[in-house]
Amino acid sequence: MPNKHKTEASPSGYALFDLDQTLVSWDMQLLFANWIFHKYPTRRLYLIFFFLALPISKFLGARRMKRLFLAILCGLSREEVTSLTQGFANHYCPHYFYPEIIALLEEQKAGGAITILTSASPFLYVQHIGQKLGFDHTFGTEIPDYDCFPLFPEIAANNKSAVKTARLRNWLDLKGINDAFPLPNSTAYTDSSADLPLVNISERAVLIHPSESLKSTVSETLKKPYTVHTPKRPFNDHKGHLTAAIKMLLGVYPVE
Repeated sequence: MPNKHKTEASPSGYALFDLDQTLVSWDMQLLFANWIFHKYPTRRLYLIFFFLALPISKFLGARRMKRLFLAILCGLSREEVTSLTQGFANHYCPHYFYPEIIALLEEQKAGGAITILTSASPFLYVQHIGQKLGFDHTFGTEIPDYDCFPLFPEIAANNKSAVKTARLRNWLDLKGINDAFPLPNSTAYTDSSADLPLVNISERAVLIHPSESLKSTVSETLKKPYTVHTPKRPFNDHKGHLTAAIKMLLGVYPVE
């Protein structure tokens, strides 16, 4: 539990966590799709738009591809989407997450740090994961609160890379927290080079299964101290990871 004396005006520090492949081994959008398809098998058909766009995905960009992917929720009411996303978070969180990294989160809470979960995954379910794990604040890719979910939902901006830090800076300004950057006594937790802007506004980094390139950039370019954690994954190699991801995308991965 967080330190009861912690306040936003005078925190003991900041802990900034990525989600996918940092707190959990999987891409949560794929796991979420698998969750949906087990409950609504015919919704696999909505991914036809996503599959057709794959050859030009680099041209379309992550935001448009995410809109195509979220067609799997088309026609569902606000209440149905809420039930699905809450159920998803309740089912997988926290037992499906890395125990080693969850322990680091708990240490930060106990030390009185403001804990922030910031993910490119849709806020639809990231908000519930943040609540389940006890984060002080949660950011994800924002999607309007539709009465009836459309075929291609609007997405203002994909909460990734520099967008994460811009939103964090705006949030700090709105809260009247005028800390300089890097944030005092702050740690960024990530697996990805996409989070280098997040690392840059932190004093140190904790890297999860990092590439050599990521370690080099953090230490030599950003000049940040870091530690490495390699928690046990539920797959042995890239092939195993890819096979599981394809099964999730097709909705045939076991719901454990």
